[in-house]
Amino acid sequence: MKNERKIMLNIGCGPVGHPDWINIDYGILAILHRYRFVESLITRFNLWPGGKGSPYAVKWPENLKVVDARKRLPFEEQSVDCIFTSHFLEHVKKYEAIKILKESYRTLKRGGVIRVVVPNIDLVIKNCNVEKHDNQLKMVEYTNECFYGVPDFGFKPPTLWGEIQRVFMRGHQWLYDYEYMKFVLIEAGFNEENIQQCSIYKGNVPNLDVLEAHLATVLPSDISLYVEAKK
Repeated sequence: MKNERKIMLNIGCGPVGHPDWINIDYGILAILHRYRFVESLITRFNLWPGGKGSPYAVKWPENLKVVDARKRLPFEEQSVDCIFTSHFLEHVKKYEAIKILKESYRTLKRGGVIRVVVPNIDLVIKNCNVEKHDNQLKMVEYTNECFYGVPDFGFKPPTLWGEIQRVFMRGHQWLYDYEYMKFVLIEAGFNEENIQQCSIYKGNVPNLDVLEAHLATVLPSDISLYVEAKK
């Protein structure tokens, strides 16, 4: 008998995907990256927010699917083996996050796992409050970016182009610690005994070496919360 290929969803993938996963995202950036000719033109003329070196300018997954995860996921009940979502839920309203997690619970098979990665509000505050940093001013700026989720334009008003670029960016709506994330997962239908806190690269979801590689390099310090829940 031929082995069925696992269905694995990467929700809110952004530029970080894997060919074995169904990488889904939504919004202006996802739509622009979905059409490769448009993507190449924007890259050629350096029009991405933050410029050439910004995460927005990185090429997105080839198999990107434009799906609004805030609505019903286009998958049957108990049809998905595992779900990964990294630094996405903080960008949606709290009621939308719970709805996404409920949809995740609906589509997961029994024994399926969801892995959620978001900024950890405890670590964000801790990193700002330690006695000394090599560059305390930069750490305060970074902490503000963690809370608001958009880059700082400095002390000068943004240009018109800067304001236009901000349209591409979705700020943070809500930050979580482990207890609060556990609460929303329980609200979504998961049992408390099946929820656990993990660490980077460690867990029950495959391909974390690829899916979480950027978390070890993009952020100046690891401020992420890693939580897994099994259905």
